[in-house]
Amino acid sequence: MYFTKYNSICQWVAKLRPELSPRLLAIKITDEEPFSVSEAAVYRVLKKHNLIEPRPLPEMPAAKSWRHKTTRPDEIWQCDATNLFITGWGYYKLIPVQDDYSRKIERFNRSIKGKLCLVVYCSPEELKKATDEAIAVYNATPHESLQNVYPNDVYAGRGGNIRKTKGEETLDFRKTEAVQS
Repeated sequence: MYFTKYNSICQWVAKLRPELSPRLLAIKITDEEPFSVSEAAVYRVLKKHNLIEPRPLPEMPAAKSWRHKTTRPDEIWQCDATNLFITGWGYYKLIPVQDDYSRKIERFNRSIKGKLCLVVYCSPEELKKATDEAIAVYNATPHESLQNVYPNDVYAGRGGNIRKTKGEETLDFRKTEAVQS
């Protein structure tokens, strides 16, 4: 009963205001009705009843992967920016530049920002020190996407399949040990 009313209200509001996005429809419904609804829920209802137009494809859609795969360090570099706030000072931009061969930049920014945003910094010097420490920890942590190798090792050319080779050696040792028993 409740779900049916919820579906019909979403459809009704969408038909009245077709120019509104699912997010704005969700806000409007939440403000005007006795229940709250999420953007995702509105989108699902509208999609189910063909009340939402698919997003137009851009003229040049993004590729699923980079065409030129890196095969060695220092072949391609990438950068990305993120904002960090310092109380009393304002926003500062963190713009790391990274080697594409050793890791991907968005994950790096997400990891670093996740660590840095746990503390309130009172000066740019504090933020710089914390950023340097967070980057050192990140580079000394094995990453699953790098076959559990440290980014520092990959960049230095010591990457490859270090952990995989050890795993294979361990399995070979266990097999020979099992045969001997």
